[in-house]
Amino acid sequence: MTSHRDLNSTHESAVLDSYKSLLSSQGKVLKIIDRPDPPDAIVKIDGVDTWIEITDAHFSQDTVISITSYAADDKVHIPSKGGLVCSGQ
Repeated sequence: MTSHRDLNSTHESAVLDSYKSLLSSQGKVLKIIDRPDPPDAIVKIDGVDTWIEITDAHFSQDTVISITSYAADDKVHIPSKGGLVCSGQ
């Protein structure tokens, strides 16, 4: 069961795994040293110590509520109202 509270850590782990794969495809090595929060991760990239803070940008609060309520087992899903997203032209 995934609680609403656990979603952030699970999401951050998935983003870090994706970043690790991207770096690996470029011949670089990402090693996660710690997950103190903040920052989201203390890492070594090709032997150099650094840190990572993950930030998401969403189209609207309605979208965020829909995504997080769908993914959490302890919340009732609140679907977004939908609609067309366009460039404003």
